[in-house]
Amino acid sequence: MTDAARRLPYEHMPCIAHILQRSITVSLSDSGFVNVLAECHKIVGHFKHSPANAMELQVQQAALELQQEPLIQDISTRWNSTLEMVKRLIRNQAAIKATLEQQQHKLVLLTPPEWDKLQRRSALLEMSQAEPPRKKMNLLQMGSDSESDEEVQPDRDMHRYKAEPSINMEDCPLQWWAAHSGCHDKLALLACKYLATPASTVPCKRLFSVAGHIVHKKRSALLSENFNQLVCLSNWLKEE
Repeated sequence: MTDAARRLPYEHMPCIAHILQRSITVSLSDSGFVNVLAECHKIVGHFKHSPANAMELQVQQAALELQQEPLIQDISTRWNSTLEMVKRLIRNQAAIKATLEQQQHKLVLLTPPEWDKLQRRSALLEMSQAEPPRKKMNLLQMGSDSESDEEVQPDRDMHRYKAEPSINMEDCPLQWWAAHSGCHDKLALLACKYLATPASTVPCKRLFSVAGHIVHKKRSALLSENFNQLVCLSNWLKEE
C-alpha cells in the first residue's frame, strides 16, 4: 500500500470511510435533526451516568418483556454510533417512558412527532448502509446505460480478465492495470479507484489520539500552525 501510494500523483489520499462518515454527520446537522439528537443525548446520559437510573430501566425492560440492554451514547469518532443510539432508543421507548414517569428529572421528553421523526431518520440511515441492488451496483460500477449491457457486459469483462495470467506477488498491480488498461478499460478504472483506497484506518485513528493529547481545555488557544508543528514533532520524535 505504501509503495502504491507513493507512485500515485496525489499529495494526500483521503480515507473513503472517513469521507462517508463525515458526509453522514454533515447531512444530519443540516437536516434540522440536531435538536432531537440533543434531547436523545440527554436521555441517554440520564441513564448512562447513573447506575441507579440504569437499574430502574432494566426493571422496566423486564416488566415489558424487552431485552435488558443499556442505552448507547453516540460518539462523533465512532462510526454508525448515531444509528445505534437511535435504534436502541426506539426499541426501548416504552421502558424509557415508564421509567422517567416514576422519577424526578429535568429532561425534556420527546413528543410523539419527534419519536416519529426519530423512526424515519433511523430507517433512512439503515437504507444508506444497505447493500445496493444488483442493477444499481452494476450501473455504478460499469457505467452501463441499458439492461442488456448491465447483465452481459460485466460478466464478459470479468471472464476476459480471469483469463489473464497471474502476476508475481512482488509486481505492482497498479503498473499491471496501467499496462492493460486498453484491454480492460472499465475494470482498470475500478482497479485504480479501489487499489488507491487505504487498507487500514489505524494511522488516522492514531493521529486522532495524538491530536487529543496535544489539544485539550488548557491548550484550546493553540494556533493551527503551532498545532500542525507539534503533531509533526511528535511523529518525528517517535521515529527517532
